[in-house]
Amino acid sequence: MKEKETKKQLLTTAQKHFALYNYGTVSLKNIASEAGIAKSTLFHYFDSKDALYMAVIDNIFQELKEFLRNEKFFSATRSRDR
Repeated sequence: MKEKETKKQLLTTAQKHFALYNYGTVSLKNIASEAGIAKSTLFHYFDSKDALYMAVIDNIFQELKEFLRNEKFFSATRSRDR
């Protein structure tokens, strides 16, 4: 996998794990395994579970910002307000 794709896969997998399980029970080993990489490779991208968690949160907010900037979203909202 290319680096960008690997990081995206890690974030997607981690987001799923953090959503399904308690933060304390989330395993970096399980995330790496499900993403198809070695745990040591995960640490190439993220220094710790905290860093991965914060990257997941940041990614969610970035996706939300993009969604809210979508002209279709704002057009639909404006139409309902009238």
